[in-house]
Amino acid sequence: MKNIKLLLAALAISFTFQVGAQSFTTGMDGFSRKKPAKITLKDGTEVQGLIKKLKRKRGNFVSITIENDNGKVEYLSDKIQHMYLAPSGLQKISSAIETATTVDKWSKTDLDPGLMKDGYAFFETTEFKRKKKVFTGILQLVNTSSAGDIRVYFDPLAREGASFSPGGITVAGGLDKSYYVKQGDAPAVYYTKKEYKKEGAKLYGDCKEAVEKYNASESVWKEFPIHVQTYFDHCNK
Repeated sequence: MKNIKLLLAALAISFTFQVGAQSFTTGMDGFSRKKPAKITLKDGTEVQGLIKKLKRKRGNFVSITIENDNGKVEYLSDKIQHMYLAPSGLQKISSAIETATTVDKWSKTDLDPGLMKDGYAFFETTEFKRKKKVFTGILQLVNTSSAGDIRVYFDPLAREGASFSPGGITVAGGLDKSYYVKQGDAPAVYYTKKEYKKEGAKLYGDCKEAVEKYNASESVWKEFPIHVQTYFDHCNK
């Protein structure tokens, strides 16, 4: 009972934080085995089924196995365009909080507002660079209210910038230590706080509003989501 009270208090604080400031969607690492995964293949075929297995490499998904009326089928990243996965456990609560703060903006992106409202996380297959090497994986999009020319992805190997653990339950309270950032059709690039502070303005090119917002930031990393949203609102093609 004490843990539940602590958790509710923590979630109330988290809700206040997210309502009062723009942020990225929380990266998910636990997924429902009871709600169907919804997958769109690169040839346009849409399939769905219950998750049976998820394979990772360098922290990111490289395949998913689902079960439906056709039995168990494994889909590799090179066949997947994008997919929606439902969170499990306490991450459902975190997803519900974020739904309350972003629901009005999904209609401006290429995401499915209905699935996002139901708490699903959105993943898409993309190339990404790490230590000068290019890999392919299925990455979770975290700038869900500003997904356009600039797309920010969760780094499963990153550490959270701020969190606390009431009763052993971790509640996120800030940005992660790193993200992958994709611009146009180029591979997503790995950004840490230090790298973004040094090179971040280049992301926004000739977008005057976003560059001005970046240059005026008191804390460049904390305001990263605001910079991306400003670009989306004013300069997204």
